[in-house]
Amino acid sequence: MKTVSYLIALLAAAISLVAGVHGLVSEAQTSESKSKVDSQFLGVNVCVLCHIDFARRWTNLDHSKKMLKATTAQPGAGCESCHGPGGKHVAGDRKSITSWGTASLAQKSAICLQCHAGKVESQQWNDGPHAKKDLTCTVCHEVHYATKQEKMLRESQNVTCLGCHADIKKAVTDKTHHPLPEEVLTCTSCHNPHGSKNAKLLIEPKAKLCGTCHGSDVPKPASHKDSEWVQKHGPTAKKDTKQCLMCHDQKDFCNQCHGE
Repeated sequence: MKTVSYLIALLAAAISLVAGVHGLVSEAQTSESKSKVDSQFLGVNVCVLCHIDFARRWTNLDHSKKMLKATTAQPGAGCESCHGPGGKHVAGDRKSITSWGTASLAQKSAICLQCHAGKVESQQWNDGPHAKKDLTCTVCHEVHYATKQEKMLRESQNVTCLGCHADIKKAVTDKTHHPLPEEVLTCTSCHNPHGSKNAKLLIEPKAKLCGTCHGSDVPKPASHKDSEWVQKHGPTAKKDTKQCLMCHDQKDFCNQCHGE
């Protein structure tokens, strides 16, 4: 009921704002007044006048509430922080705002990073494998509707990642990749999908990463317990290097002795 009352109040406020915008349009006889319309930020109150279904869901999201906080709100806060000023859009040019369907990959990333640059390093994201595959934030995250997942993910972490990484899904099943027991480990326990300076988007170099969970008591294959293993490991390793690389990093570990 509170939501309905809130939306009614927003609609009432929106009527006067829309009238003001159309007033500007009627006065748009000079380039100066036209520019004023084009750059006019109207606020969420006007957006909900037409987009009421989106508003009903969107205003209840924690993400949306943070965007609309009085302490952080500024011209363009809310819908217009992503879609741009709505003055020209409301005045009749419906295609003037930024549409996710037509925006470029660079535009979409820039829109999200204008707020999330503190947690996601722009350069690492733009240079990373996901951006190069033309993925955007909203492929994984839903910003208009509530989901049952944390961080506004459309699906659980592992379902989201393995939906694209079929080879890893098979490796997990074949037990040639670290297992992913539900509610215990997720892909982001080891990888940062938004970018990393480490190979395969690992959050730490492989040897250090494994040690954060397993420590010095990490179980080792029986072959490694041989005191001469380091000198004799060649023939065994050559038979199946993939097994070695499950734990050891090619660049930071193997290449120290074997070179590139």
